[in-house]
Amino acid sequence: MDGFYINFYFKNIEYDDGFYGGVFSSPDSDVYCEFLYDRETKAFIDIWNNSKPIDEIMSIPIWWLDKKLEENGELRKNESKISV
Repeated sequence: MDGFYINFYFKNIEYDDGFYGGVFSSPDSDVYCEFLYDRETKAFIDIWNNSKPIDEIMSIPIWWLDKKLEENGELRKNESKISV
């Protein structure tokens, strides 16, 4: 479900036309993982070093990375969404 995480961080982001990779964390939810995501198929290729079972963290907001990339034309190495 999109919007599950209120505050989150993407770190060490690497991407190209086909993939996103990096670290996702949401300290409020005690979630941490490294991931590789296929942008063409819109599916995770792998998730590892995860703090919770994968099925409990699958609402990773990749849509937000897509939105930031579209808005800014690029992604920084670290991106975050913090709600006040």
